[in-house]
Amino acid sequence: MKLAVQVLHRVAGDPAVAGVVFLLQGATLSLAQAQSLAALFRRFHEWDHAANSGRVNARAKRIIVYLEEMGGPAYAAAAAADYVVAPPLAEW
Repeated sequence: MKLAVQVLHRVAGDPAVAGVVFLLQGATLSLAQAQSLAALFRRFHEWDHAANSGRVNARAKRIIVYLEEMGGPAYAAAAAADYVVAPPLAEW
């Protein structure tokens, strides 16, 4: 998780990046891990806002989560993203 925090903090300040895609493929998350990931998504938006507050025409970076399985904790984390994408036959 520490590496994810460092990378997202760096990406939030990069004007060339439009967003981040997370692929949760076969991920088994505990509820605590899902809550930590959701909190990280919120912090990413705060960092992005702080980094781009003075820029003209700055657009907020988006977080997209792709889920292959719609398990409870994974879906709870994904709900904090801007977009959730799943295949039509995703397992619940």
